[in-house]
Amino acid sequence: MTITRVSLSGDQDLDEEDKNQGEEDIAAFFGEQFEAQFDAIIDELNTEEPEPLPNSFWLEWGAVFSAFLIPEFTSFQLTSAETAMKDLAIGVDWDLVTDQAANFSDTHVFSLVTDINNASQRHLQKSLTTFFNTPKELRSIEDLTANIATRFGATRAENIAITETTRAFERGKDIYRDELARLGIKTESRWHTMQDERVCIICEPNEGLLKSEGWTADGIPAHPRDRCWTTIEVVEG
Repeated sequence: MTITRVSLSGDQDLDEEDKNQGEEDIAAFFGEQFEAQFDAIIDELNTEEPEPLPNSFWLEWGAVFSAFLIPEFTSFQLTSAETAMKDLAIGVDWDLVTDQAANFSDTHVFSLVTDINNASQRHLQKSLTTFFNTPKELRSIEDLTANIATRFGATRAENIAITETTRAFERGKDIYRDELARLGIKTESRWHTMQDERVCIICEPNEGLLKSEGWTADGIPAHPRDRCWTTIEVVEG
């Protein structure tokens, strides 16, 4: 699906094409992996008295998620930093940019994957608790399966894709801005809110504002599924 990324003020997101592709790739990945993970969970629980899954199960899936996400997030950051560098026409040490992007990918992906698996584990445990608290004559593995399935669908995959693509591209801008500061160049970030069918009350007040003018949120993404973006402006003096 092609998304036109234009702000309320009519400004174009220069990373539009790469963000659209990034969202599509991540959503497709998690859509497939959540389906496979769900099938693996059901296989493990397919007994009359299902038990919680061992930690090794989640570690193995975490490794699968991380192997895909780390290079993707690094690529997103570098693409975003390169776009900003071309826009301002001020070069920086690209080796330092690359190092920072790799470091962020390692640390953030570990945290993200941990959060994803923890949420899945909590949902599974709640489903199992409900199952065992239901009288035997009224409960079934089919009901348990249907309950578990609600957490492993396309909507969750898309939420992750949109939010984390936005985050990685914004991190690329942050890295470039940090390198400009290292060169003694003072900059400001300007918030751009994407114009779509429903602009949220969190982001709309920030449209077109420099950070020094008082954003109502700490940064982007300000909430799940946030598609806002920033641009970098050099400040004189």
